[in-house]
Amino acid sequence: MKKMKLCIIALLLAALVSGCAKQETGISEFAQLIDSVRVKFVPDKRLGIFQVTAVRKGSQLVLRGDVETAAAKDALLAAFAKEKKNLVDSVLVLPDPALGEKKYGIICLSVANMRTDHKEAAEMGTQVLMGQVVKVWKKNHGWYLIQSQEGYLGWTFDDSFVACTESGAAAWNSASKVIVTALYDRIWDQPNRNSQPVSDIVGGNLLKTIAQRGTWTEVEIADGRRGFVASEVVQDYAKWKAAKVWKKPLDHLSVSRIFGAERQRWALTAPASQKPCTI
Repeated sequence: MKKMKLCIIALLLAALVSGCAKQETGISEFAQLIDSVRVKFVPDKRLGIFQVTAVRKGSQLVLRGDVETAAAKDALLAAFAKEKKNLVDSVLVLPDPALGEKKYGIICLSVANMRTDHKEAAEMGTQVLMGQVVKVWKKNHGWYLIQSQEGYLGWTFDDSFVACTESGAAAWNSASKVIVTALYDRIWDQPNRNSQPVSDIVGGNLLKTIAQRGTWTEVEIADGRRGFVASEVVQDYAKWKAAKVWKKPLDHLSVSRIFGAERQRWALTAPASQKPCTI
């Protein structure tokens, strides 16, 4: 009797292991199928959004994740045509509709971090500089998935930028601005270096021009904070571009690596009233 029970248990375990193995094999095949579609639309994962997984729930196959175009989603669903009867479509085409019309942002920190995932412990992917317009794709508990002008994707805090509409981004781009040409300086609340600092600034930062006051330039950050910078540390952005001072775009990553630690120090030591912007 004991031998028979042991045989039955052994058979049940074998069946269970076999079923799990088949399920894992199936999921693996689905992952390969998903990837075959992804490479057609997003060959470089750093520069495009196609993050989809397949999960079995009973007899159903659930596709969940994000893509950035309707065409990519259509191609994905077509690839799973054989599973159509049991397929559950939970794939979202970004930008997330929850963002409303504010699908752009303007960086308002001297250096804003972009991480590979929406958590502090995630690896640093890249960084973006103050005044740069970014595309906003998705929100997740205070974190936003953004895309830099160079095309790189990453997650940043909601206090790193000011959300805006496409027309708002266009207005910022067309506004008269100065570019910071010094490696490091500060914006002051009065036209003298003995006044209170408004924000730190680094090379490549873009600031809206308000007025000239002698040897000082009154400027505005995208979040509305105003102050003064010494005119010797900035240059008219339009003239700077026309002069082709740089044969290629400013190396944002190199600059931000140099001054990332300084910006973090500023965030820790600045008065509460002078902390980096919030939306």
